[in-house]
Amino acid sequence: MSRSRRTAAWFLVGLLVLAGLFSVFEPAREAHHDCSGKGCRVCARIAVAQDLLRTISLAACAVCLSGVLRRFVCRARRSIRFSVRPAPALWKVRLLN
Repeated sequence: MSRSRRTAAWFLVGLLVLAGLFSVFEPAREAHHDCSGKGCRVCARIAVAQDLLRTISLAACAVCLSGVLRRFVCRARRSIRFSVRPAPALWKVRLLN
């Protein structure tokens, strides 16, 4: 990965973290508002913040799960590689008596 792409990826990660942090603070600040009923803008912002947090947590779980799965598969492939010996036919060896 080139340096500019890596920098852009870290920038996007930073923006995602900031969005998550502000999504936590917004509902906490507006938790005790006087709701005007149906169509309340504050309630709509709180719902959007909750959806964002739910999405971020789901994405974080998916990334962690994929990392664990990748490590498991790499270790399994490494152990299989050393435990299974190829047959002489794969080496194209003639067994002449």
